[in-house]
Amino acid sequence: MYNQKGIELCHPNPALIGIKIQENNSQINVAGDRKSTPLSTVLEQGEKVGGRRTFPNDPKRKSEIINISPVAGTDWMVASHANLAVLEEELSGLYLQFVMSLFLSTVFISVCRYLIIRLIYRKYERVFDLEKEDLNYKVNELQILNLQLNSNQQKLQNLADNPIQNDTSKESEIPKKRMLTYHKDELIKLDIGEIAYILLDTGITYIYTFDNRQYSDNNSLDEVMKWLDPTIFYRANRQFIININSISSILLYGKNQLKLIIKYDPKIDIIISKNKVAEFKNWLDQ
Repeated sequence: MYNQKGIELCHPNPALIGIKIQENNSQINVAGDRKSTPLSTVLEQGEKVGGRRTFPNDPKRKSEIINISPVAGTDWMVASHANLAVLEEELSGLYLQFVMSLFLSTVFISVCRYLIIRLIYRKYERVFDLEKEDLNYKVNELQILNLQLNSNQQKLQNLADNPIQNDTSKESEIPKKRMLTYHKDELIKLDIGEIAYILLDTGITYIYTFDNRQYSDNNSLDEVMKWLDPTIFYRANRQFIININSISSILLYGKNQLKLIIKYDPKIDIIISKNKVAEFKNWLDQ
């Protein structure tokens, strides 16, 4: 607080009370006015003024925003001010917080978008894989049918040339009771009833028994299937032939497909495509 003569009447620093403001002490740049006016002159005028206070003779002091108002009925002038350095520091802190909030928000939104896109993609990827698997199975079936057609044509040609072979071919279609297979370098005589399932993996035919023994065979699944009883064994897909007694449970899977759980190896999932579901059910109902 000052009076119009420029004497400080009240100040947080008691040492400054009673000291008169000199003309070169500080200047005020009134808002809208380019000229600077000494603070002592502003106090003498006794009018309400607001602007920026600077200290040309004391470079260590920071600029301030000052507002001076006269007290009615007295020659007192009340001055309030704000330190620009403190305001700049606070604004800088607010700006840093804003930048960090914006950065974190951007990262959070990006991660959420990625996760949502990934979930949607995985859903359609799964559908695509099922359709691709179904298409591959159809192609394999067509190839098998083509091979069977060529084989049947060859058989018909052979029958036409050698009618006597008719009885021999019928005998070959009778299911076998046992078969020869391999375990390492040993030739094994295996009863057909011991077979739980047959797997084609990387071009090799593997035979698994109910007591979890494994053998290998040089024949394709098509050839092996000819030796088996079709009421007991079923060609589930291009990889598996299963024994009806090895099925633990049958589950619904995907789009109108079935998944078979094998008693003796629950880790294996055998998929029945939707095109073979009706045939599989008829086989079970025999």
